[in-house]
Parts: sequence; C-alpha cells; structure tokens
Amino acid sequence: MATVLLVERMPLSSLNSTNPAVVDMCKLLVDRGHKVMAVTMSSSEKQESMVETYTVPLPFQRQRHMLKILAGIVFSIVAPVYAAYIVKSRKVNIICYNDVVPVFWPIASFFLRNVKKVHFEGDFLTEYISKEGLGRLIYSPLFQIERWHWKQYDIVAVTSKTFLRLLVQNGVSEERVTILPESVDTDLFKPKLKRANENNSSPFALVAHGILTYYKGMDILIHAVKRVLEKGYQVHLTIIGDGPEKPVLEDLARKWKIEKAISMLGWVPLKHVPSLISDAKLGVVVRRKSLANDLVLTQALLQYACLCVPILAPSTGTIQEEMEHGKNAIIYRAGDAEDLAEKIIFAIENEHLLDKIAEDASRLINTLHNRKVVAERAADICLSLAN
Repeated sequence: MATVLLVERMPLSSLNSTNPAVVDMCKLLVDRGHKVMAVTMSSSEKQESMVETYTVPLPFQRQRHMLKILAGIVFSIVAPVYAAYIVKSRKVNIICYNDVVPVFWPIASFFLRNVKKVHFEGDFLTEYISKEGLGRLIYSPLFQIERWHWKQYDIVAVTSKTFLRLLVQNGVSEERVTILPESVDTDLFKPKLKRANENNSSPFALVAHGILTYYKGMDILIHAVKRVLEKGYQVHLTIIGDGPEKPVLEDLARKWKIEKAISMLGWVPLKHVPSLISDAKLGVVVRRKSLANDLVLTQALLQYACLCVPILAPSTGTIQEEMEHGKNAIIYRAGDAEDLAEKIIFAIENEHLLDKIAEDASRLINTLHNRKVVAERAADICLSLAN
C-alpha cells in the first residue's frame, strides 16, 4: 500500500471552494487502504480526520487578498523543506503537489529524489504577473522557474487541453502530462425549484461571483451594465466576492451613476453562495483575454451550471473548447464590454431559451466535473506512480 503526502497551501476544510475533488481523493485513497498525509497552512476550522495533517504556522487568509498572496509565497518556500523532513522521517512513496510551486525545490530535492512526484496544476501563475513596471523585471525569471518545475515531476496533471498544449510546447514530455478536469462541489451546488410566480416586471437579475482582481475584468461587466441601462433595459447586477478591485469598482459605479443597479456583497461564506446565485436569470463569468485565463474553465462557470443558472461566458480558450455558444452557454468576446452588453440584451429578449441552455450546461458539467468523478481520476493518477 502507498503512502501519499499531499502538499496543499489551503487547509482541506477550505478546499471545497476551489477543488473539492482533492478532498474526495484523500478519502478514496484511505478507503482503499493507503496512507495519506498533508502539509497545509493552519486553520481555525476542523480538519479532515482521515488525513494526518502537518501545518505550516501561517494562517490561511481567504478574505485578505495581499496577505493571502504573501502567505502563499512563504508556504511555497517552506513546504518543500517540510516535505523533505517528513519523507526522511516517514516512508513516503508519492508527493502530490496541488496547485503550489515549491520554490525551494533545489534545496529539498536531494531528500526527495527517491520519491515519485505529481503536480495538480490549476493555474499558469506567471501569466497573472503584469508585464508593465516592476512586472517586466520579474516576469521572465518567474516563468523560467515555473517552466523548470514542470519538468521535475513524474506527472503534471493540468485542467484542460489548452493547458496540456502549453506544457508540451515548453518542453515537457507529452507522456508526463495528463488532464485532470476542474471539479465543483456538486454536493453543495444543487439546483432549487424555480418559483412559478416570479415577478417578470422586476429588473433582469445578473450575478457575478469571484475574487475581485484586475485580471478577472469585473470593470468590463460594469461597463456593459451601463450600456444595457442606457439602451432602456432594466437589469440589476449582484457581485459576490471581495478583493483589491472592490473600491475601484464601487467608484466606477458611482462615477457612471449606476450604483442603484449594482449590489456588491463582499466576501460571503461558501455555504451561502448557492442561495445567492440561484435566483439570477444569468450567471456572468468574467475573465479578460489572456493566456492564463485561456487555460481555465473557472469555478464560477461550474457553479452556475450545477445550479441550472444560464451561463454568459467569455471567449477564452478552454471555455470555447468545452462550451458551445447557443447550446449550453452564451459566449461573448472576452474583454469587449460592447459585445457583453449585446449578449445581455440577447438573453433578456430571448429568455425562453435560457432554461434549455442551463439544462444542457448542467448535464455536461455534472458528467465531466462532478467532484466524485474527478476524485477517481486524481486517485488513479497518484496510484499510477506507486507501480
């Protein structure tokens, strides 16, 4: 039987918001008789008892964006050294890094050379760095570090075909790259019955959900709402989430005098998110056009689909590969506020199509991105290294 060490900055109790399949993977491995340990940040929440947990004394900061980034960087430096200590003191067969770049790999690698390694890669981290100002100085070195790391693992599991092609183009052997789809908490995000007596005279309800950072492009959505209102349509946008762009977005809404048409709820505990999303007529996925955004399907899209909320999504790479315009989503040109406004108007004027779009998306996502299905795949990837 194998012993698997999971290196994951987020406490397992918080993983349902980003990759719940990893939690289910741990349970599957334990149920099959394997030993699972984890290195994570500390948390005040109760941890999964079936996993022997080692915590780096850094509190995971979900609501405080900059502290979360800084803690994540420190964790990426410390975690490989901690992993090396555990490998030396315990018999570990496989290390599974989940969406974290272990920056201290060269120092720890001597102690880890006889251990198989797999990386569940969820983001191309370098591409979130601005190429302007200070970003120009650190972009290239950071990319070389990340590229070098991709080549050190026995398996790199990425979230999409677009991501797989990126790694192969950057020198990673195709035999060592595989696809592990993004997963969604299908236990929490379940559709509720639609109310038969909905008030059709009320504003058309839009919802957007996620961390408020520049690369997401929430300002583009606010601009689109402004254009829709100017054309005489009644809409109301609810934004769920917090981040450094929140004051900028609030100022933008006031500047354009549309603040009454926008509700910004800030950070909301995950368990309350489904009820806030479910009443929307349209769930909007916001991402700027960029290489990093091309690689992901996004949690927001998966959650809307599970709740049977019709999806309005940008024309980024993976979204266009998995979703079909007019069948299971409405696709707008990424970064184009005018086209986004036109697609919102299309949804308002063709509301009879939205239920079918939502049902098709729900079937697709529940088949391919169900947390249990993805967990089986993740467990198989890990155990393939035990042979």
